Amino acid sequence: SPINWQIINGESEGYCTIHFVDEGIDTGDILTQESFSIGPNETAGEVITKTNEIFPRILIDTIRRFSSKTVKTIKQDNRNATYYAKRLPVDGQITWGTQTANQVHNLIRGLHGPALPGAFCFYRDQKIVLGKSSLIQSRIKGPPGRVIFKRGESVIVAAKDKSLEILEVRLEGDSLMKPASEFLARGTTLY
Repeated sequence: SPINWQIINGESEGYCTIHFVDEGIDTGDILTQESFSIGPNETAGEVITKTNEIFPRILIDTIRRFSSKTVKTIKQDNRNATYYAKRLPVDGQITWGTQTANQVHNLIRGLHGPALPGAFCFYRDQKIVLGKSSLIQSRIKGPPGRVIFKRGESVIVAAKDKSLEILEVRLEGDSLMKPASEFLARGTTLY
């Protein structure tokens, strides 16, 4: 869950790290580390794909350097480390009245990808999963969760501070996302 939490927390950088195992949780000396950027609209699925491209390369390089005894270790400063708790299904619920548009956007993208549960809320007594979102520059306000209007295939939904654009949704249990404007009616409220 570190990638999910990094995106949910709005972080713009992550790391692929190979380290020794010790008594702690990911606290051993670092053998190799490579940073990668996390774009403001990148989803967890996209970042996982990025790390899956980085990791095999740095693993092979680390094994080669370890075998030739040229690897140098870096002691971790555990005072600066972050431990991310295991994600629970309830962590994916959007609370429109307490979350800003940016927080909702980060939650949606942090839980979007293959085999990920997706951020969810309720609509007309049905649990729905939100697939993609986008932050908008316009300051459009309304009651939190209200579908303000449709914009092409997407809808504009109010959060605590302002609105964001919701592009895709699906009913829980369905596998395919649909354009949000086909499913969510203007003037209705997500909760």
